[in-house]
Amino acid sequence: MTKYEAIFRRKSVRKYREDPVEERIRNQILTFGQDALGIRPDIRIKWKIYRESDHNVKGLFQVKAPFYAVLYSEVCEDSFLHAGCLMQQLVLYLHTLGIGSCYQGGARLREADAEEGMERMMILAFGYPAEPLERGRSDFKRMELGKLVKANIPLGRVHRTLLEPARLAPSALNQQPWRFVVTENRIHLFILRPGIVGYEKQLNKNLFNAGIVLAHMLIAAEEHWIDLEYRKLDSIMEKAIQNHLYAVSLLLGGAADYITKPFDSRELLARIAVRLRESAAPRLAPVLEAGLLRLDPASHAVTAAGAPVHLTKTEYAILKLFLQNPGQAIAKSVILDRISADTPDCTES
Repeated sequence: MTKYEAIFRRKSVRKYREDPVEERIRNQILTFGQDALGIRPDIRIKWKIYRESDHNVKGLFQVKAPFYAVLYSEVCEDSFLHAGCLMQQLVLYLHTLGIGSCYQGGARLREADAEEGMERMMILAFGYPAEPLERGRSDFKRMELGKLVKANIPLGRVHRTLLEPARLAPSALNQQPWRFVVTENRIHLFILRPGIVGYEKQLNKNLFNAGIVLAHMLIAAEEHWIDLEYRKLDSIMEKAIQNHLYAVSLLLGGAADYITKPFDSRELLARIAVRLRESAAPRLAPVLEAGLLRLDPASHAVTAAGAPVHLTKTEYAILKLFLQNPGQAIAKSVILDRISADTPDCTES
């Protein structure tokens, strides 16, 4: 099972077996969390795992589980969005391993847990489940997409490919404190405006939930080869949906449509004709450059000193990852994940 498939099956688990998650797997979990790519790779984070037997975790509505994963982060702009995005990726990764999990928003640690220059973002209970790990699509208690989205155009296939996983994102008490404004090539994410009492705490909570939404959208984009660019737009900052605040925008580049196999060639040709008739949208995916090397994510063209360079899909995926993360060391597991996402058919042409 992939993380994308887990989006449509995963449920919170509140009852766990006593048999522990092996140390080897716990180390894999820590490595995955540390290597996961969120929306702000420059933000410093750290993961820790506590045993339930250590009696470190307590708080309201605490779920008793064999282990608890704790995410720490430096606090800055987008830190709660980034933290939510990272932790939900870990949640889905745990599901692919057959491990259940449950967010512990009301929990805290008994001992002083502050990391230097960091704050605790969230605690996650996890372990092998003593209840069903999955559910069917009809069992998700979520709002209909039409109640979450405001659009001035009919939603296209690419929009729905990103928004349906976002709709299924978990949130505290299933409040779904987010809304979307959709245009031809942009999806703007808004969060519920907190009340006066406890404003900052509730704001950070809503931003964390929005980060969970972004994780689902980014995973869906990787699954379907859709280029996304994360950006704060000053032109949107002052606009608002009633009782909501602007959080972030996703600019859509690359695929305008897609079709799954098997398909009818007549349908494929019809879709190509539709896209050719439409006015060309401005290219929003940023061109990536390093010296004389240039990579255009929208056209997948690579040039060196102006001369075209032919790359296999694997070579292209690795080069794009490096150019998106200049000056950073990238773990082997992250590189392999990106290669797998960018070459789903295992071909090298």
